[in-house]
Amino acid sequence: MARRQRRASSLTISALLGLAGTLAIAALCLARLDNRAEFYALDLRLKHASFARPTGKVLHVDIEDNSLRAYGRWPWPREYLAGVIDVLHDCGAKTIALDIAFTEPLAVRYASAVQEVYGADRSGIIGDDKPRVIFDDAILAAAIRRAGNVALPIFLKNEPPDRRQQWVRLQSDDRNLKTLLDKLPADAPATAREDTEKAYLQWRGTLAAAPFAVAPAPHKDGPPTRTLVPPLVLFGSGARLMGLTNTSFDSDKIVRGAVLIDSDHLGVYPQFALALAAHELSGGNRYDIEQQNNSLRIVSDGQVLREVPLWQGTLRINWARGRRASKHIAIGNVLNVWANKTQLERLPEVALALRLHILSMVRTWPSAELENQYWKLAVEDQQQLLQAQGQCVQAQQALQRRVLYDPASVQKTDEQALAALQRGAADLLARQHATAGQVIDALRKDGRWAAWLTAADAPVPSQQLGQNIAAVKSVLAQLDALATQEPQLRQSLTELTAELGKEVRGKICLVGYNSTGQAADFVATPIGPQTPGVVVHGNILETILSGQFIRVSPLWLNVAAAIVAGAMVTLITATRGPVHAALMVLAFGLVYAVLNAYVVFGLWHVQLAAAGPLAAMLAAFVPVTVYRQLTEERARRQIRGMFAHALSGALVDQLIEDPAMLRPGQRDVTCMFTDLAGFTAMSQTLGPADTVRVLNRYFDHACRIVQDRCGGYVNKFLGDGLLVLFGAPVVQESHAALALSAAAEYHDAIAALNAELTGELGRPVALAARVGVAGGRAMVGDCGSTDRMDYTAIGECVNLASRLEAANKAFGTRALADAPTWSAGGSDKLLARPIGLLAVQGVSEPTAAWEIMGYADACSPAQREGAGTFAAALETFNARRFAQARELFEKAQTLLAGDKPSAIYIEWCQRYASAPPPPAWTGHVIEVSK
Repeated sequence: MARRQRRASSLTISALLGLAGTLAIAALCLARLDNRAEFYALDLRLKHASFARPTGKVLHVDIEDNSLRAYGRWPWPREYLAGVIDVLHDCGAKTIALDIAFTEPLAVRYASAVQEVYGADRSGIIGDDKPRVIFDDAILAAAIRRAGNVALPIFLKNEPPDRRQQWVRLQSDDRNLKTLLDKLPADAPATAREDTEKAYLQWRGTLAAAPFAVAPAPHKDGPPTRTLVPPLVLFGSGARLMGLTNTSFDSDKIVRGAVLIDSDHLGVYPQFALALAAHELSGGNRYDIEQQNNSLRIVSDGQVLREVPLWQGTLRINWARGRRASKHIAIGNVLNVWANKTQLERLPEVALALRLHILSMVRTWPSAELENQYWKLAVEDQQQLLQAQGQCVQAQQALQRRVLYDPASVQKTDEQALAALQRGAADLLARQHATAGQVIDALRKDGRWAAWLTAADAPVPSQQLGQNIAAVKSVLAQLDALATQEPQLRQSLTELTAELGKEVRGKICLVGYNSTGQAADFVATPIGPQTPGVVVHGNILETILSGQFIRVSPLWLNVAAAIVAGAMVTLITATRGPVHAALMVLAFGLVYAVLNAYVVFGLWHVQLAAAGPLAAMLAAFVPVTVYRQLTEERARRQIRGMFAHALSGALVDQLIEDPAMLRPGQRDVTCMFTDLAGFTAMSQTLGPADTVRVLNRYFDHACRIVQDRCGGYVNKFLGDGLLVLFGAPVVQESHAALALSAAAEYHDAIAALNAELTGELGRPVALAARVGVAGGRAMVGDCGSTDRMDYTAIGECVNLASRLEAANKAFGTRALADAPTWSAGGSDKLLARPIGLLAVQGVSEPTAAWEIMGYADACSPAQREGAGTFAAALETFNARRFAQARELFEKAQTLLAGDKPSAIYIEWCQRYASAPPPPAWTGHVIEVSK
């Protein structure tokens, strides 16, 4: 009863400690103070357990290091990006998404047609290299309009107070830039004009982005705190899609999610990838985005195309990496196609420049008509062409500025007029190209010039003419090479376009920075500390298109998981040993982590709390283990230290389970004393080393029998003997039977040991042990001095067992036990015989003793018959039939081969036959002294 109470008390305290730690972690989870740890756990799952698969609909076109080395450092001319758009569109791209901001206009740029064909090295080119004026913005805007499937980024930024008021003025006065500039004070700084110009362009771009809003702004009153930063209006007006590229960071500055819709003071805009996904899912048709409590819906024609779950207003991105990520190609591959195409387009202009240079070196004309034709071509026609090209440049520059800053003045006829000027300039160029070709052909047909150009040794009138003819030959060779280059360029263009089309056709092409030099566009994500922003958009897009959403489990479920995990660990730790509990808790934690990562998250895409439950396990395990180590386990270690070498492991575990058995007190026990007969004399012949060796081997065998096989407690080593307790310190109901079994096995083990030692020592060894067994009431417990305590037993049964061990010497027996012990533990498995009444020193009453002869099935038939005969003889002897008893003792002596107890009783039979005992005699008492 006391044991159960102590156990219940220990379990209660352990449970309270474990639950206290669990509830503390649950409270932290409830207050969301575990977010950092859960973020880290999510990152590990995304890296190692995410099974996200790409849809195959997204292709990254990367502005990476190799492309920058090939085409120059960033920023590139916008004409390059226009070329990228044209090539991707021609190759069948479904949508071209540029993650590149175009918020400010660029100045005009000058480039040479010869340079564009021959590259930067022009050392082999002879002649004038007249540059042409390039309006990159106009070229890019035209490419965006031609493609019709371009998506452009927008983003929101916080505005300072003075800029907010400027936005209010812009909203109330949507006129041209000049009107706004005229309203500036006369003493306004130069920066005020620049700020006004930038604000105006931003406002115009915002108006162009307004059609891409999915809902009106929720709040329009007052100055805006955030404003939209759109692309320039000439780009935005031709875009198919626009979306926000703002990045959403968690508290540890890592991007794990995305805000899918956000607003300024004018409207609500979709995130860049959301706009792309909605356009793809709707098949290019009109779509709406409906916001629910915890989700967004993409709806088209009344049908829900995709429902996107949100957590705290954001989409959890299902990141993919390695082979599971979307495919990437270098933008240089696209630009290679555009460069071939550009070279083909510029060939006529280069050819004209070369032909004019050839004609300029002719000094001896075959005819005046041909010379006049050249001078008209070189002077009048060139002047006309330059004038026409200049008019085109002026008109294009003026139109571009009006489109940006004075939209009200732009008419449809302005673009038509510009197109007419450009066609006129192109016609003039074509005519001059043809005329120059005719003049050169006529020159080649002239006899003298034909000879000069074809024969290496043809005589020439002067040295100057010879030099010119050599120069003409060189340029003609370049012109011929240019003619042969055209089919090669066309063939190369066809092959490059076909190869690129295999990668691009039908894909959403995301064009953005992936260069190490663009660190500003890199953010930390679960898949890497430096992830390009365009890769973030690509993962958002893949998540929405695939529908493989990460659904964050509700708070109550996370808290419940932590409580259940902590409660289970509390139960395990409170009811198991420390090592066993630690292994079980570790296994439980590993199983939970693996199932959470690879099943709940990897297969079901559910983000169930991982850090909270694992922390709850630890918070439950540590205090319970510490408490038990400071109380129960310390006592267990003490018990194990005291009894591990004297008791079997099973009995030690029983003591540990119920330490109350060690308390001092009266208890029924059975004591067993052993001693080696004649060992002192034997040790003198063995020598010290062999004596110790034999004695150690004897104790090993003895302890193996009484301790491991019979469950006894080896209490003391007494020289060459042992004191063994049965029933203490561990309570054993069958302690008498265990002691008798140990006595029966003892001598068989000693015989086997003698055989082993004889073989090892090379001389006969004949150890003979005497055993005394007695049971009864004894005081058991720790006893000794203040400095040293020892567990022992004190009582009459201990003294009796010692006397019985000594009595074996008088009777020539091997094991004697008192009658109560035999009555309590004897059985048919053992062969025993009564010896009679013994009067031993220190015991007030005579003791009936029994000899334990061994296990019945191990004894010979003669031994079994002899034991029975001796028992009948002793009964006849006590019945005062001494003659008859003598005959039986003599028979037993014969069966037991010179049995000494039989000889003792034969002698007494002879005495009592001649001098009978008195009438009050109840049996012979044999006095035994140690």
